[in-house]
Amino acid sequence: MTGRADYFAKGSYNVLCDECSWKYKAWQLKKRWDGLMVCPPCFEKRNPQDFVRGVKDAHQLPFTRPEPPDLFVDMTNPIRASNLANPPLTPIDQNVPVPIQNIPGPV
Repeated sequence: MTGRADYFAKGSYNVLCDECSWKYKAWQLKKRWDGLMVCPPCFEKRNPQDFVRGVKDAHQLPFTRPEPPDLFVDMTNPIRASNLANPPLTPIDQNVPVPIQNIPGPV
């Protein structure tokens, strides 16, 4: 069976396309980016997204502060709502401790 590549061309020979397996002359094939020898209809350029590289992130904060020391509250003698100088506006059970307000923080 003869095909379109079955003719004499001095210095050339018949080859098969690596993708579609059609017969071509050797001078008609091109080497694709993945190393395959392909015919003109099967030839495709490499996708530009293959060359995109990520940008390295700077994982440093602009400034930092030391962690403040832990604040421990002695719960053996809790402050009751009745002992506060300014009692809260909402009624509170007398057995529930009230959080301390206006605790001075680190300077």
